[in-house]
Amino acid sequence: MQRLFARSGLNLSGRLARSAAEADADEQPELNALLRLYLANRGVWEAISTAGPALSVAATPADVDDYLAAFEELVGELTR
Repeated sequence: MQRLFARSGLNLSGRLARSAAEADADEQPELNALLRLYLANRGVWEAISTAGPALSVAATPADVDDYLAAFEELVGELTR
């Protein structure tokens, strides 16, 4: 997980991006699309492909639990 200025994101390159150019170079569009589709099929909406993981300020603790459970499930399937 990384934080670059006001944005957080997944670190998939093995390094932490130090600039927007590095973050852009490390982007994995296919994996981001898979994540959004996977979450949506489990009732979790992730609106902006490059802004995640993120939840609305209106999210409840149950919403956070649902997001984390679906995310962990995807990671488990990808790492088998």
